[in-house]
This record gives sequence, C-alpha cells and structure tokens, in this order.
Amino acid sequence: MNKTAPFETLDELVPWLEGRSAAELRGWLREALEENSRLRQKLGRQAQRELGQALDLTVLKRQIVQATAPPPGGFVDWRRAQAYCNAMETACVDPLEELLDEGHAAEVVDLAEWVLSLTERASEHVQDSGEVGMLWDRLRALHLKACQQANPDGVALARRLFAQVTSSGYDPFPDVVETYQGHFGAAGLSEFRRLAEERLAGLPLPPPEPPEIRGDIPLKRAMAEHKQRALQLRNIQELTYRRSGVAVLLKKCLEVETRRGPHSSRVNED
Repeated sequence: MNKTAPFETLDELVPWLEGRSAAELRGWLREALEENSRLRQKLGRQAQRELGQALDLTVLKRQIVQATAPPPGGFVDWRRAQAYCNAMETACVDPLEELLDEGHAAEVVDLAEWVLSLTERASEHVQDSGEVGMLWDRLRALHLKACQQANPDGVALARRLFAQVTSSGYDPFPDVVETYQGHFGAAGLSEFRRLAEERLAGLPLPPPEPPEIRGDIPLKRAMAEHKQRALQLRNIQELTYRRSGVAVLLKKCLEVETRRGPHSSRVNED
C-alpha cells in the first residue's frame, strides 16, 4: 500500500533519505545548518576536533550572554516565565550537556559555574514559580558530573566555589562541602576552611539593636528616626546572616575534615 500520510518519524524518513543524491543531502544539510545554530555549533566543534584545532566557544558564550540578559521591559511576569526559562535552558544548559557528551568536561566545569552566576542575576527579573530552580538543578548536576570526569584541581575548585557561594544570595551550590569534598581533596578542604576562617574573622560582629523610638517626639522627627532605625536593623540582619552563612560553611568543613582524617585522597586519584 502506498503511504499517503506525511512522514512523521525519523524511522520513516531515513529510508527515503538514503535514496537521495549527495547533492540533495548537502543542500538540505546546509539549509538545516542555517536555521539551527545548535547543530551548526555541534558540527563545528566536531570539525575542530578532527582538524586538531582548539575548541572555540566564542559563539556559545555570546549566545549565553544574550539569553541571560535582562528581558525587554526589565521584568518577566508569571505568564511568560515558563517560556523565558525554557529559552534560557535551551541556550545555556542543553549545549553544556552536549559538550559534556563530546568529552569537554573541563570546559563544562567552568561554563556551568559561569552560567549559574548569569542565570542567578537573570532570575531577579523573573516572577518565578519553580522554573529557574529546575534550570539550576540541571546546571548543578552537569557541574558535578563534569567534575567527576575532569578531576579539576581541588584547591582551585574550592576557591571558586567558596567565592561563588559566599557572594550569592541564592545558594548556588547547596551542601557544597559535603557534595564536593571528594573533589576538593585534603588540600582543597584545608583551603576552603582557611577561606571561611579568614572571611569570618573579617566580618564585624553585629552591633546591638538601636533603641525604640520615643513616643514623645515630634511626628516629623519620629518618621525620620523610624526610617533610620529600619535601615540599621536591616544592616544588622544582613551582617548576622552573612556571619551565620560563613560559620555554617566552616562548621561543615571541620566536620568533613574530621571524618575523612589526614590521609584521605581525592576522588579519581590513583
């Protein structure tokens, strides 16, 4: 029976394609490459590898920056959040997955950390109902998998993740010490602890809360003092939060070092 319905699957289409001429296939491939930037980048990376050229991620990085730029109008409401986050995921996460599958684990380690930072800033413009969190989950999983394959320098990794965790308001790497202890190794854990101790020592102790505003002062003065007191309380809360966050990191690091002992080695080390 002759097929009259359109070809809907690759399994149906491939046998027909196998009978086309090389010239026809080249023309269709060129058309597909013009319309599909991800396919174009993927084949470009394969060509670079086969020709012995260094991996060039310029186009991908430009695509990531564009995808995480503040949206038109400066804000994405809940109606558009899903589409906006899907576009970020397609531009920023899917290519990293492809890079990892192609054997570029070291590059994915660096890119995933960078993309997490960019998407964190982008999330400030989104009325999110969980879409950004799912994107971050994929990035974290890719980063950890890339670390397992690339075995990056433990001390350098500890420094980068400490800086990223302590400068973020979104906890980009939850349970960072427990999750990455095997990749830090003893030297990396020691460096992470040193950085936490140094940061904690450099943070001033929160001052005592300012006294309540007296009720017998003129209204205009009372309003000004209430505003000033609210600012002081906010600063105290922020400092308390920062000290608490670093103290938790330090405590976790000490606990992990105690459990591991002095002779433990990094994962993937012989």
